[in-house]
Amino acid sequence: MAGWLFVDAALEQGEELLFRRVCVLRRGRRSIGGEVNVTDRRLLFVPNRLEQLVGVRVVEVARDAVDHVTVVPAPPGTARFAALPGAPRARAEVDADGELLVLRLEEAAVLAQVLELGR
Repeated sequence: MAGWLFVDAALEQGEELLFRRVCVLRRGRRSIGGEVNVTDRRLLFVPNRLEQLVGVRVVEVARDAVDHVTVVPAPPGTARFAALPGAPRARAEVDADGELLVLRLEEAAVLAQVLELGR
């Protein structure tokens, strides 16, 4: 993505990037800003530079480890707040090897479709 805030995902030799969007990863009560990247081999959450300064690391999941993706739409009536920071967004709940990754992003349904294509 643009600017100094985001870091490109480190791709392996021959790996193809299929999807890349700004998102927020929920870890308990903490929201971590960054980008979700889906390649032909992996799902990667790359925290932004500010999050990396406080020790947040890249989350990596093999595509074949993704068991299920659930898309939870934004609550009704929240579209008018979409431009505001912290506004409710749709989320994708990715179940991978018993771990649940909760990713808030505008195109949660598209992320789910990309992940389902690789199965």
